[in-house]
Amino acid sequence: MQLVGLALMGGIALSGCNQIGAGKSSITSTINPPPAPTRVEAAVGVNFVRTVAAKVEPAVVTVHVMAAIERQQMTMQDLLQGRGGGAEVRRGAGSGVIISADGYILTNYHVVTGARSVTVEVGGTGYDARVIGTDALSDIAVVKITPPTGVPLPVAELGDSDTVRVGDWAIAVGNPLDIGATVTLGIVSAIGARGPRLQGDAASTVLQTDAAINPGNSGGALANSEGKVIGINESILSPTGSFIGIGFAIPINAARKIAEQLIASGRVIRPYLGISYIPVKSVPPQARARVGISSSLTSGVVVAQVAQSTPAAEAGLRPGDVILKADDQELSDQETLNKIIGTHKVGDTLRLDVQRAGAALTLSVTLRERPANNP
Repeated sequence: MQLVGLALMGGIALSGCNQIGAGKSSITSTINPPPAPTRVEAAVGVNFVRTVAAKVEPAVVTVHVMAAIERQQMTMQDLLQGRGGGAEVRRGAGSGVIISADGYILTNYHVVTGARSVTVEVGGTGYDARVIGTDALSDIAVVKITPPTGVPLPVAELGDSDTVRVGDWAIAVGNPLDIGATVTLGIVSAIGARGPRLQGDAASTVLQTDAAINPGNSGGALANSEGKVIGINESILSPTGSFIGIGFAIPINAARKIAEQLIASGRVIRPYLGISYIPVKSVPPQARARVGISSSLTSGVVVAQVAQSTPAAEAGLRPGDVILKADDQELSDQETLNKIIGTHKVGDTLRLDVQRAGAALTLSVTLRERPANNP
């Protein structure tokens, strides 16, 4: 199976991981706040896709980049003409979503990584763009354009991805293969899927869709039947590299949160524990007996590794410990702990209820900023 990023770069998919230097902004947040949850079903016989396309398509832009790509090999012609190895500048294409009237655009990290220049096309008009900030871990980036005074920009309405359910309509809007704005229809095939992710944290959840998306769709919108953006298209899973009905989008609530930090400071600050772990329910009976985990225990996570000099190590967590609760919340699945940590800020204290060799204990962890090289 091949995971394919949906940005075009000279005919190949972009999947670089070097972060672009981030500009800074004094803007706290100009992104549309999440709306109150509403669910409106389209009437039978009404072509709601046409309505959604008319609403969303103007706010989905084409992103062109000139990026340095490391040459993997040289041809005989390269040698004869004196061209050596090293970086080669190529033109790439992706998509983006306008999220504010003053020109902030949400796209993927892998669309703009390594970019020497970025241009954005809005309704046939080209603008030079500035990279405000990028985040490799989430595969999110924000770029900004400055339209002339008096020229309004179409702004996408951002939805609430927490209300998405399997079977909901999903409309993908973007610039596949750099042929221009394209709209495709499908459904939400799965929610809370744990990747795979092209650039992001493997623990992060994504929306899965069968709406057709292809290289060039990266950074484009996945919208619901009301024309609200519920995700940012990111990648596909395919044995051939071509779309086979398995596409992934970053939930808009997660993308919005990252974008707000990038706009405010040009980077994302994350608290972390410094452990790897697996759900208790995934531990087979033989392994449970070896580490002293009760056979009746069904919730919680088992600590597999504790990295040195991390908040978890300093708090006294050990491999084999079972974390039952965090901040008095039961850990019903593997994602719950990540979500709880994500609600905290650096410097906060996280309370953990732990079982160690059958004995109960409580640990307090002071969260620190996740290092840039932390996986």
